[in-house]
Amino acid sequence: MLTACVVATEAAVHVSGPSDDKAWQQLRALLYGVALPRDRTHGDVAVCVMSLAEAYHAVTESQLVTMSPSPADLWTQFSALTPSFVPHAVVQLHFRRLGWLLKSGLNYGAHFVLYRGSADEFHSEYMVYIQDGDTHDSDVTCSWQVIQSLTRIASDVQKTVLLCCVTAVAPPAAPAKPDADLKYGLYDLHGTWWKLQAVPMRFWDIGVVDAIEKQQSTLQSVEAADQLSALTAAFAFQPQPVSRKHKRRKHGSKKINQETRTPLAVVEAKEDIEKTSS
Repeated sequence: MLTACVVATEAAVHVSGPSDDKAWQQLRALLYGVALPRDRTHGDVAVCVMSLAEAYHAVTESQLVTMSPSPADLWTQFSALTPSFVPHAVVQLHFRRLGWLLKSGLNYGAHFVLYRGSADEFHSEYMVYIQDGDTHDSDVTCSWQVIQSLTRIASDVQKTVLLCCVTAVAPPAAPAKPDADLKYGLYDLHGTWWKLQAVPMRFWDIGVVDAIEKQQSTLQSVEAADQLSALTAAFAFQPQPVSRKHKRRKHGSKKINQETRTPLAVVEAKEDIEKTSS
């Protein structure tokens, strides 16, 4: 089991343990945190920096990391350090229970990206953006600038944006449904019920909207409705397609002549033949 210590000034957790430990290898395989460069003075001890939400999940769900406070005390301690802990912890819980692996989405202007498997085998498929605001306020909003930026970036990198909102809700009258929905989850965490709602978004070219409006003005009402349905069907939400990574060729496995893009071995063989024939 790996040990951890909270760094309050960074609102982060430093996790350390032997680099050959199975728990450490599993921690890295599940994409928790960022591994720091190895310090030779510490021998085989490896260090990983995790967010508070990642650390809470690694302690309570994956049980790969040991921390002395109870889960309830850990929740209270982390909540006091930063207001972003609760929504991020609920997001971590929701998507990891669904089998997704979460990694920082900083490169895309999002909080996380979701992988369906190893990052060495798959491209990430979703960009997760968590709305700021009071988790006890159901009217949390997101600026249009943020939405436009995310969807345009997502279009370029072939991903779907999941705009997530986490709010505290009253306990459900009936048992909560299983959290098997990418867009919805309901969780009881230490006496408070939390609801996660995710709105999937993709970029919609404004030219298509203009075309729909023009056709509506020229067609009869029934025809316009049918045409509108046909034009918008392609933009209805569908699960993001699986995107596997191609295996990269090892550097130096085939040397290339940069001018002709011909393998150097072929070029050299031709030169030898020409010398022999001459």
